[in-house]
Amino acid sequence: MQGRSTLLDMWIASSLAGSLPAIGPAGTILGTASDPCGAVVPKARVTVRNRETNATRDVETNDDGDYTVSLLPPGRYPVSAEKTGFRRSVYSDGNLDVDRAARVDFSLRIGALNEEITVTHAPPLIQTDTSTLGQAIDPRQMRELPLNERNFLSFALLVPGKALSVNRFGNKPPRQFQLGFRCAF
Repeated sequence: MQGRSTLLDMWIASSLAGSLPAIGPAGTILGTASDPCGAVVPKARVTVRNRETNATRDVETNDDGDYTVSLLPPGRYPVSAEKTGFRRSVYSDGNLDVDRAARVDFSLRIGALNEEITVTHAPPLIQTDTSTLGQAIDPRQMRELPLNERNFLSFALLVPGKALSVNRFGNKPPRQFQLGFRCAF
C-alpha cells in the first residue's frame, strides 16, 4: 500500500508541475493616485496593458491611494487610472525592464469618465522605491560595444559602481576547471 501511495503522489506532483506557469525575470509597476489638491484617491481602477501581447491586468488603489502590479514581463506598458467623478488618465508610454520597479503616479482631474488626459512624459530616472542597483543593456549596445575576449560578463562592468577585481589568475579565469569533492571517512 505504501508503494501505491508514493506512486500516486508522484503522479499528482508531475501533473501539477506541467500546468504551472513559468515565472521568469519580471518587473513591477507601482504608483499613487491623487486628486488635484494632493489628496489620495482610494478605490480607483488602474489598468496595465502589455503593448506586445495586449494582455491587461486591473487593480484597485488601496485606502492610501497606492497600487502595485507585480510579476510583469519586460516590455512596453500603457497604464491608465479611472474613477467615477474624475477624468480617465492615461500614461501612454511606459517601458519596464527586467527586475525593475517603474513608478507611475496619477493626478486625476475632476470631470466625466468619457474625458481623457494622456500623459507622455518619461518617468524619473531615479529609483526611489528600491535600493537595488542595476542596468539593462539593450540589443543595440550589445552589438556596438566592444566585447573584451568575447566574454559576455564584460557587460557587467558598464553598471555604475561595478569594479573589476584582481584575482590570482590576472583577471583571467583558469584554463582548466576541476570539480572535485573531498570526503573524510
